[in-house]
Amino acid sequence: MLQRLEEGADGVVLGFSATDPSSYGRLICRGDKLERIVEAKDATLTERDISLCNSGVLAMNGQLMVDLLRQVKNTNAAQEYYLTDIIALARMRELTIDLVYCDETETLGVNTRADLARAQAAYQNRRRNEAIEAGVLMIAPETVYFSYDTMIEPDAMIEPHVVFGPGARIRSG
Repeated sequence: MLQRLEEGADGVVLGFSATDPSSYGRLICRGDKLERIVEAKDATLTERDISLCNSGVLAMNGQLMVDLLRQVKNTNAAQEYYLTDIIALARMRELTIDLVYCDETETLGVNTRADLARAQAAYQNRRRNEAIEAGVLMIAPETVYFSYDTMIEPDAMIEPHVVFGPGARIRSG
């Protein structure tokens, strides 16, 4: 996302295609251009059919964001001030707002302990698959748990029931 800002975009939004978009804000595009974000409770029936959703991640120059936030109104179903309204305000100024895509599991909302467990399971599955694709042999991958910073060299073999703590670096052989 930061690379897009460095390349000249005025803002960048992270979006994903949702399996169940019902509670998410929808990303409204015209062609490949992001035009606005509409919150679920304000979406029309047609907009509710859109599965491209807002992750809640936005990158923008701080001063520009403050300037746009000053223009946000609360004329919506909840009478709330939506941060997401700055996208439409930016587009009305003909500013460039890029859209970057990610997998839905990379931006799971966590509001409960059950949500946290689902997010952790998705993270561990992604890390296991990445390690296997990079050439790591795991005898029972479903029993291996990574720390956020675990580094494993290709051709290393990981036995079953291993939990890596922070700072772990595993070399092949």
